[in-house]
Amino acid sequence: MARWTGWEWHTRSTCLVQRPLRPTPLLTPSQVAFVGIDPSAATAFEHEQAAQLGLRWCSSVDLTREPAVVVADALDYLAAGPLAVHVDVDVLDFVDAPLSENTDGRNTGPSLAALTQVLEIACHDPRFRALSIGEINPARAAGEPEALLRFIATLATALRAT
Repeated sequence: MARWTGWEWHTRSTCLVQRPLRPTPLLTPSQVAFVGIDPSAATAFEHEQAAQLGLRWCSSVDLTREPAVVVADALDYLAAGPLAVHVDVDVLDFVDAPLSENTDGRNTGPSLAALTQVLEIACHDPRFRALSIGEINPARAAGEPEALLRFIATLATALRAT
């Protein structure tokens, strides 16, 4: 479930982050764009904080419908500077890609094909510097081992010629 921890909002999302090279604060709201948020997973307090801080986000429904448009919009929002991309595997449709620790995402969230589109665009942005992946549990794919191979192919496609 969603938890607010400093500048990192842990919820079912893919996060595009810009991090400046100065002491504090490490991130400001204008340097973070969340794509693929499941608003129903966030508490009322988290919704209030996101609104108060002016955090930029789009829903997992929007990301599923138009992944290329959503990621292009998020990248346009972020200013010049290094770009780090974080993928929380819990955002993916568990039926399409049974790879996450959280199994609640059945028939919700983007497919691996949509994630491939998102990562291809984000990782080929000239500001791109880092890709991190969280909440992956390969043991969940025991019944569908090709899911892990498809996820690796997604990463390979996105990182090709970066």
